[in-house]
Amino acid sequence: EAASQRVEASKKAQKKKKTLAAVLKKYDTNNTGQLEVDQLKAMLTDFNNGQEPTEEECQFILRIADTSQEGGINGEEIGDAISAWLVYKDERDVIQKVMEKYDTNKTGQLEREQLAALLLELNNNMDVGEDDVDWVLANADVLGNGAITPMELSKAIAVWFAHVDAHGQSTQEGLRSSLEPFIDVTAEPAASPTWCITRKSATANWKPCEKPLGKRRISGVRRWHHDATSKPPPLHALTTRSAG
Repeated sequence: EAASQRVEASKKAQKKKKTLAAVLKKYDTNNTGQLEVDQLKAMLTDFNNGQEPTEEECQFILRIADTSQEGGINGEEIGDAISAWLVYKDERDVIQKVMEKYDTNKTGQLEREQLAALLLELNNNMDVGEDDVDWVLANADVLGNGAITPMELSKAIAVWFAHVDAHGQSTQEGLRSSLEPFIDVTAEPAASPTWCITRKSATANWKPCEKPLGKRRISGVRRWHHDATSKPPPLHALTTRSAG
């Protein structure tokens, strides 16, 4: 059985590789082996129901996926570029809600003070150090403009929950899981028992709370109390959270 699973996984990997190679060939119109900005824009447009991305969105995808730093998207990077774009597109409404809440001067981006306010909420309204704010800004400001744009918001939240990429999490998983705290946060809590969500590197797992954990952050691990029914709900259906 293990051997057949390896064979099946190998077949899927080969199929994915061929598909991505075909996508690269389609948009690499000058046969350089990578997608330049205009070619990347054409690909993102097709993956966005014909609606062109902004120049800022193109630059974000380019910078987040161009790990070789060659100024384009090659065959090894095109998968992450597509994944990052699709996740951003799917989560755009959630991102917009967070931006509307914290972008108080309506500039379309979060300045340092506004980012600090967001991090304060993520930290259970406990003080966030100046160095922590600077660290998140430095790691999430992909475009290098000294602020957090809508595209960079997911990365900023993921970075706060501790070095996503350093622990091997994919771009797609990191962007999606980092928005979980802001999905459907208005519903009333359900009845006991109490469960905890432990966050580390922007991943999360439910477990029963054996004792109150209190409002504190320990070695980068985020713990939340949550009232659920007989068992915790799926993470994507998370409706409320309350710190102990």
